[in-house]
Amino acid sequence: MNALRYASVCTSVLACGLLTLTAGCGSDTDLEQAFCDLMASPEVAYTATIDPEEAPTVNLEDTLVELELEADGEYFSGSVIFAADEAGTFAFGLSEDVPFKVTDLQGRPASIINTERGSEECAELAVRHTVEMEVQEYLLVFGPADVDEVDLVGEESDDDL
Repeated sequence: MNALRYASVCTSVLACGLLTLTAGCGSDTDLEQAFCDLMASPEVAYTATIDPEEAPTVNLEDTLVELELEADGEYFSGSVIFAADEAGTFAFGLSEDVPFKVTDLQGRPASIINTERGSEECAELAVRHTVEMEVQEYLLVFGPADVDEVDLVGEESDDDL
């Protein structure tokens, strides 16, 4: 390889490396963009129930889910069931920054290992939570909140840390 071409390749690799370091995890931007794309797509509507026994199971694969929260006094709350199909980290994007927790169906909390607020890609993505999960069903709990509706997207993402 001649010296000029070698210098050009090295410069490109260095620039890409620095871009990745300054942007954080390289796939984080891809995930954020994918979530923003989903936020602009047609939604599937569910009612997130206060009673976990009545919580509907949601499919988040390439889907925007519109959750209607139930009135809980002067606030709104609700829960849905999500089935993790593999062990690892999952990212959940919300259109509103409302209280959010995840438990298994026995009520044991799952670990939210990262929270990112806001998005440079779109205004519709208010917050993104990354949760460690095993292969099982989980209860996603929203509220109490002062909004009666939250849009939800989700994706397996071991890189969104």
